[in-house]
Parts: sequence; C-alpha cells; structure tokens
Amino acid sequence: MIKVQNVKRKTQNLNSKVKTLLLVIIMLSAISFQLSAETSTLANVEKLFMEGKYERAASEAEKLIDTRSYNREELYYLRGLSLLKLNRFPEARRSLEALVSKFPNGKRAFEAHVGIGDSYFLEGNVNEALKTYNGIVAGFPDDRNISIVYYRLSNCFKEMGLYDRSKEYQDKVKIASPLSFEAAMVRSSVSIVSPAKRTSARTNFLPKNTDSDSYSGSIETVKERDNGHFSVQVGSFKSRSNAEKFTRRLSSEGYDSRTELPHGSGDNYYRVKIGNYGTKAEAEAMASRLKKSGYKTKICQ
Repeated sequence: MIKVQNVKRKTQNLNSKVKTLLLVIIMLSAISFQLSAETSTLANVEKLFMEGKYERAASEAEKLIDTRSYNREELYYLRGLSLLKLNRFPEARRSLEALVSKFPNGKRAFEAHVGIGDSYFLEGNVNEALKTYNGIVAGFPDDRNISIVYYRLSNCFKEMGLYDRSKEYQDKVKIASPLSFEAAMVRSSVSIVSPAKRTSARTNFLPKNTDSDSYSGSIETVKERDNGHFSVQVGSFKSRSNAEKFTRRLSSEGYDSRTELPHGSGDNYYRVKIGNYGTKAEAEAMASRLKKSGYKTKICQ
C-alpha cells in the first residue's frame, strides 16, 4: 500500500514538473513570436521609409511606439527622419528628442542629435543648429562619424558668412575622415572665398539679399566655370522659398547643393543643383547615388 502511494506521489510530482515545463515553453514561444512580429513590423516601417512613403512610415512608427514596442529606439529614429523628409521639423525634433531622452546611450543617440541639429538648420534657424552641432562635438568627440558634424558646422558658418570658420571645419572633415563621403563633398565643392576676395565673378545664383525675404539656404556666388563641367539637377520650383528649403535639406544630408536663378528661357523656375564635376562620369556617379536615396535627377552641362 505504501509503495502504491509513493508511486502515485512521484507520478503527481512528475506531472507537475511536466506542466511547469510546458508552461515555460509556451511562454517562451509567445515571447519569441512577439519579438518576431515586432521585427517584421519594424522591417515594414523601414521598407516604407526606403520607398519614400514618409507619411505612412511616420504613422506606422508612431502606432508601434504607442504599443511600447521592443524596437522603440529605432522607431523614434525612423519617425524623426520621416518627419524631416516631410518638412515637419518641430514634430521631427520632438521624436528625436524623445529618443535621446529615453535612450541617452543607445545606438541611435549620435544620429538623433544630428537629426535635431538638421531640423533647426532646415528651418533656417542656423544659430540653434550651430549650438546643437557644437554640443555633439563636445558629447561625442571620438565618434567614428564625427566628420558628418564637422561638415554640418562648415555649412552653418558658410550660411553666417564666416568663411574662414567654414574652411576650418572643411579641413577638419578631411583630417578626421579623409575617405568619407563628407570629405569627397568638400573636395568636389567650390573653394570658399570671402566676398571681398572675389574677382571677375559672374553668377546665375541667388545673392543673399535680393529682396526683403531673408535667405537661409545654401546659395553662393562662384567664379565662371569652364566649359565641359557638369552638375546634377535634383529639382526645379516655381517658388523660391520651396527651392531654398529643398537646398537646405540636401545640404543637411551632406550634398554640395545650391539654388540657381530662373534661366533666360523665361520659364521662371528656380533650379536646385549639386556639384561641379569635371567629367560627365563623375556627375553620373553622383546622380546614381541620389537616385538610390529616392531623388529624381538630371545631368546638366
């Protein structure tokens, strides 16, 4: 009788352990399924962003953030970038600021700070952009992508007419990361020369003070170019302000962009162009890179 009771007791203990093990397996499977679903949904937001569907990408990212997704850091970042692309700068800034607040040491912290600076620059608030970029240099001095921030600082100082300071940061770009995209942009750009030192110059580019509208884009006077040089047109606009805004966006992404006055053809379009290349092959290479980022291009001689 005692043996039978012992067997029953052992069987009950075994059944209890089996049930516990099965419960653990079910819980782990549920967590694994949820993580898999989260990753799949994040991939969908990334896909929307890469396809240039920024409105949907921002909306889907926000929904996932509200469900306290495991991928919130990445979602805050993608939402911020999407809103930057939509020119919704205050909203983009709030998303990126939430990221750095919740994940101050996260893998996207550096990029989020850069995005915050870009939001100010694209709004035309160069002083706040400058303050933000300087804060990044102080907070992330050894980051492998610091040349990106040096390039942004160069653009800020150029906008402010501080050409020597702009040149100083262009040199820092080349020293910090000589093989980077930013260094290539510095090498391909027209040398910065202060207005007082320019001679024999003519231009089809907007001067800084042609009317009462203050200008805050990346437009400059340059020396007459040799025949055979090429540039890449990325857009044309009836509205000068829209052209300037687009120019600032491209500049914030590291491109040597400018806005040209309407041509003599009488179409009254402001053209946004990138670069000054000695060969068509160089221009085609830049056009290919721009197309991969979702921009439409046209090579101009």
